[in-house]
Amino acid sequence: MFPKWTEADAIDALPQLPRKEYVGHLKVGGVKITQDGSPQGKTAFLTQPYHKPPPDQEATYRGQPILPQEELNTEEEKAFTKGWQLHVHCNGDAAADMLLEAVSRATAKLGPADRRPVMVHSQTVRENPLDQMKALGIIPTFFVAHTFYWGDWHANETLGQERAERISPLRSASNRGMLYTIHNDSPVVPPDISPLMWSAVARTTRSQQALGAEQRATPLLASRMGTGPSFAFLPRHTCC
Repeated sequence: MFPKWTEADAIDALPQLPRKEYVGHLKVGGVKITQDGSPQGKTAFLTQPYHKPPPDQEATYRGQPILPQEELNTEEEKAFTKGWQLHVHCNGDAAADMLLEAVSRATAKLGPADRRPVMVHSQTVRENPLDQMKALGIIPTFFVAHTFYWGDWHANETLGQERAERISPLRSASNRGMLYTIHNDSPVVPPDISPLMWSAVARTTRSQQALGAEQRATPLLASRMGTGPSFAFLPRHTCC
């Protein structure tokens, strides 16, 4: 389990909870931070404005982060100091940039180590930040089923066609030799592995349009992501 960051100190103070080895199929794996909301709900934190902002927002609306940069830096450094692995929910590319800043600062202060922070969803992460993620040892986990469930919505409403075609950039990560996973984020979408693998390969929307064909995974890669150590189902989240 990954306790919410606001409860992490209280959980850490419970000496009976297992942290290194599983006891009764349970151990505390680290800490979960939710840094933004969802692109389909227009609450993910983006670097550029939404294609069509919500009715009550200005044209410059980009969503918003949950934690300010200074607070995220503090939580990142605390986790590194205590040896907690971090899972940080970042749908928007601006939220992803904030995580990169926090990890970079903590690494510079505490030195490099095998910490493997995870960027959860990584929906709109751009090309250059992927290079930074690889250098910092950040593992993306992609909610690639978005291409089917909300692909048309992203192209027409939230991101526009160009940005929508780069959601869940599997091929970009593969080309860099990055370790990454894919997930369904149940119960947001059904926890069914076959449609997930199909989404990774086909990237087909509900209207039967190919969304970002250049980011498709090969069938072999999808099968490895779906059956081997490069695959993960994520537990239930408060937002997606």
